[in-house]
Amino acid sequence: MSKNKWNITPHTEDVVFICQNSPDMPFYCHLCGISYCDGEYLISRENADIYCIEYIISGTGTVKTKGKTFYPKKGDVYMLMKGEDHLYYSDKKDPWTKIWFNISGVLADKLIRIYNPAGETLIENTQVYDDFSEFVEIAKDKSLVPEEIMNKCSLVFHRILIKLQRIKPKTEGE
Repeated sequence: MSKNKWNITPHTEDVVFICQNSPDMPFYCHLCGISYCDGEYLISRENADIYCIEYIISGTGTVKTKGKTFYPKKGDVYMLMKGEDHLYYSDKKDPWTKIWFNISGVLADKLIRIYNPAGETLIENTQVYDDFSEFVEIAKDKSLVPEEIMNKCSLVFHRILIKLQRIKPKTEGE
């Protein structure tokens, strides 16, 4: 697999694509949405150029990154770091439904470094579904220009990180 190549299996998603990346934006959301996974859902990235943050609405699955394996389930959030390899897939019998966003930018870098300095992957039993939903709803708002969307989404992301920091992350993977 070449650098930043994504391997994705088919599934159903409601995806929001906002605009082309602008290098002068301190916070940038590439994509966000809701995935209704099936038992074949799988995504693999090598040396990812984004952060991928996902909230599990229902179901179970597997995340492999940094040589560890995690099993996110309903109510959990996983954070996949930029510059790392990402492999995640849904359970065949109890597949995920999840809400997510893929972000980058110097502001995202700094916020993650401040609120998740150890680069923890799995935070269990969170209460951030409404925040993730708000993020996606802002991204869908056609009355906003992309810069307004990014500014508003960055504030929601900051709020999510503050809430997640208060929860003890699962540091042990297999």
